[in-house]
Amino acid sequence: MPKNAHLYKRTSTGLVPATGVPRNPIIDTELNEYFHKRLRAELSDRDPVYSLFSSVTYRETRSGMAQVCVRVTSKHKATWMIFYRPQPGASENKHKLAEYRDINHDQAVKLAVEARNAVSEGMHPRDAHRQKVASEGPTLAECLEDKIQDRGMRPERPKGLAQATVDTHRKHMRLLRHYSLADKLMSQITSFEVSELYKKIPQDIQKRGAKRGDGYATASKCINLINEMYLFAHKRYETEDIPPQKIITHNPCDPLKATKIVGSDHRVKKASDRSIRQAELARFWSALDSLKDYEPDRHNKNVQSHIVGQAYLKFMLLTGMRGGALSNLKFRMHDEKTKVLYIVGDDKFLMKAKNDFMLPLSNEAEEIIREMKQRHGSFSEFIFPDMSGKKGAAIGVPPWVQKVRERVDIDFTAHGLRSTFITCAESCGVEVNIYKQLVDHGEQPQDVTSGYTRTEIEHMRSETQRVTDFILENAGVKKKKKETIFTGAENLLDIKDELHEEIERLANEKDKGVKEMYEICLKLGSLVYQFPEVKAEKLINMMRLL
Repeated sequence: MPKNAHLYKRTSTGLVPATGVPRNPIIDTELNEYFHKRLRAELSDRDPVYSLFSSVTYRETRSGMAQVCVRVTSKHKATWMIFYRPQPGASENKHKLAEYRDINHDQAVKLAVEARNAVSEGMHPRDAHRQKVASEGPTLAECLEDKIQDRGMRPERPKGLAQATVDTHRKHMRLLRHYSLADKLMSQITSFEVSELYKKIPQDIQKRGAKRGDGYATASKCINLINEMYLFAHKRYETEDIPPQKIITHNPCDPLKATKIVGSDHRVKKASDRSIRQAELARFWSALDSLKDYEPDRHNKNVQSHIVGQAYLKFMLLTGMRGGALSNLKFRMHDEKTKVLYIVGDDKFLMKAKNDFMLPLSNEAEEIIREMKQRHGSFSEFIFPDMSGKKGAAIGVPPWVQKVRERVDIDFTAHGLRSTFITCAESCGVEVNIYKQLVDHGEQPQDVTSGYTRTEIEHMRSETQRVTDFILENAGVKKKKKETIFTGAENLLDIKDELHEEIERLANEKDKGVKEMYEICLKLGSLVYQFPEVKAEKLINMMRLL
């Protein structure tokens, strides 16, 4: 923690709060650049000291900063806030300004000044904000927070927003803030600015070294978020006049709607559209195998990563895991005895559903982990590390996806392999509730039955192996099992010709088919084996009763 060793002490059992330190300590310090760098690192590493307290608050001591504060909870969530007294002598109240990662220090100070001005005029900061919105309208960032508050969050509200959705919206809002749109009044944003934003985002992303065409997905999602905010604002914000008037009467995304960029995910394909088809599995697997023979230029930084890239893509295809979780898998999560990946405890935050997750592995997936451990287990804790070994490989291993894509001439993505796994699971007859568990698809709020079903891990393993076998058979790695079709014209049981001819003769005498006569003889043979002491006539009579 930044300069806070006095808050705790070390004992033989671990860290404990220091004597006399309250459950919600407030620390006066300068919230300078060094402080924010240290705090971001602690939040990323989930510093255990914060878990000792209900919250830890850092209060700005420099003048002119409106005593803005950063509050960190025991769950390592940070927010900007202020303390204020509504009246002299009254108890101190708290007012949240924004999430810590959504705005920077200068923006937080600006919000704190506005809140303190409202308090000085005898108003609650929230009422002042509401009055400001009623006269000027909200900014994009304020509109997003209002929508999150109105809709609520799951699971408290069944029809609320998922945490992953909120995180994604805030991530795109931070990008819009970079282009000076997030904090601009919605009534002042023009169609020209939105159109230019759609062109600017891909250009900037490509300047950073991305491939041609990349960035359009991000731009499309940002434009869709702006459109969504305007649709919400049109219904939500009204003046205090009688009758009330709409504050937001225009939508700058309308010109882009005419070109079908907004609302149709222009240039953005679904995962199923960029997956490997069943008929393409053989070509794809062959291209993956050829990566082992890859000989890059000696100056290529990826010279040692082609084996990891190959294993990464194979493992993703055979398990259907998401790239974010796959890149952060560690050897300690793997149990060699049970052949299961346990992503539990603090590791569960790697999963999109944020729940404990257990994945039974097929023999082939288990072999991949064994090879990776033998190769680099001594210097890296990650199953699929980057070249340094200190962190996981880039999500989706883009360089190797690009190389395979060029060799097989198939437009696929790493996430599309997850779609391939699910499609193969459905094709080989795996039940829906089982492959939903295998790919960590959360239960839908209206799906009551799924809350009662629990599948045994061994049954899930057999189904995982079944999907893997199906994939490898279609990839040409394993031979497909031929279905035996019985016909009377063939001696498929490979018995002596004399016996086969005798069965054919009996079938003709009894006016029965050869197949039916074979079944009768097999039943008779089974009865003879079970009851050797019974005479043949009785056995025949018994067989007739079957």
